[in-house]
Amino acid sequence: MNPLIKMTTVTAMLFAGSLLAQQPAVVNDTKAKTILDEVSKNAKTFKTVKANFTITIENADKSKSTQEGELIVKGQKYKVKMKQKTKDKAGKEKEYAEEYISDTQTAWNYSEKNKEVTIDNAKKTTKEGFSVNDIFVLHEKGFKYSFEKEEKQSGVDVQVINLYPSKPEGKKYHTVRVVIDKVKKQITSVTFLNKDGSKMTYTVKTMTPNAEVPDTTFHFDVKAHPGVEVVDLREE
Repeated sequence: MNPLIKMTTVTAMLFAGSLLAQQPAVVNDTKAKTILDEVSKNAKTFKTVKANFTITIENADKSKSTQEGELIVKGQKYKVKMKQKTKDKAGKEKEYAEEYISDTQTAWNYSEKNKEVTIDNAKKTTKEGFSVNDIFVLHEKGFKYSFEKEEKQSGVDVQVINLYPSKPEGKKYHTVRVVIDKVKKQITSVTFLNKDGSKMTYTVKTMTPNAEVPDTTFHFDVKAHPGVEVVDLREE
């Protein structure tokens, strides 16, 4: 799956079992639709987006792991840089970069640790997962939704909406919980609640819309990474 923006960990109940046993009586309610439409409309005005975010994975046994990342989006072009922490044989912690880049034609997946870049057709990688912009229009693409609540998170007034896949069969998750800044009409976090009791939260720490971003940002320069192994999976 392509990295999503996807985008404060949301406190959420963990459910197990199928979606059909958990859907609320009211779905696609008017309030939720109005809020989601406003967020979508606002996001579509952004020519570019720069964001810093975290991905937090909480397993069913409550163990957690967190990664930090940077995201740059321009239309359907994107660049995601993740920080991967590992320990060497001596137990010393090291930090490596992982980059995911697409210029809509070609996609690059770079691992600093493995000194390897994989090149593939962008359309192929998008077909296998989400487009990076899908996070802003989830409710328009095969989801039912319901308004959950309004509350304060870190001093910010937010609105919480639950999305449920219309066709849950084959999905690892049963619910997508979206937290929205009530004033800015921007997504602050998205949590995938999985059927196995785990959850994955994408939290937007900072976001700068409409920044100047050159197209060269969305290209991986092999020459700038001497010694990198190139694995080209592109189809002729």
